Amino acid sequence: MNETISQPKKITAIISTKKANDLYGSIAEILVVNLFQELGFNVHRSGMEYAFPALGNLQKLNADKDIANHIRHYPDFILQRKSDKKVFLAEVKYSSKNTYRLEEQYEKQYGDYPFPGAYIIFIGKTRIVAKKVSEIKDNGNKFNLISDITDFECHTADKIKIIKKYVELAGHIFTTL
Repeated sequence: MNETISQPKKITAIISTKKANDLYGSIAEILVVNLFQELGFNVHRSGMEYAFPALGNLQKLNADKDIANHIRHYPDFILQRKSDKKVFLAEVKYSSKNTYRLEEQYEKQYGDYPFPGAYIIFIGKTRIVAKKVSEIKDNGNKFNLISDITDFECHTADKIKIIKKYVELAGHIFTTL
């Protein structure tokens, strides 16, 4: 039996679109974890799937709607800047279209996102950008480069070089899959 593959298939020809999107999301999270560690942050996984794995399906959770919504949407990561211990919440998203619409993702399904101070970090094939949830609501969906976000203190040449390395890596990975 020949086990070689002659032509690589698109990932969705091998697994379902849902599983492919889950895979892309997991890869995006791994890239962001490594990026922020190199940028001088402690990174702690904090989303529901990490902090509350036993809860599984929140439909079965006997909880008030607001409490269940907070648990369901707790951001993926707690980022702690090592230099001064300042903490930020971060939700990581991937999109092949290099767009992200908060209102489509959360507000239509669940009402207001319960963590307005959290950053949405968007990673695509050509960029890594972020914006606070409260700023998305107030100022639209134009995201800022990671290096331009004052809270992250990533505007120095050495940190910009690290960011560019991860943008290139993301582009390679997401284009190949």
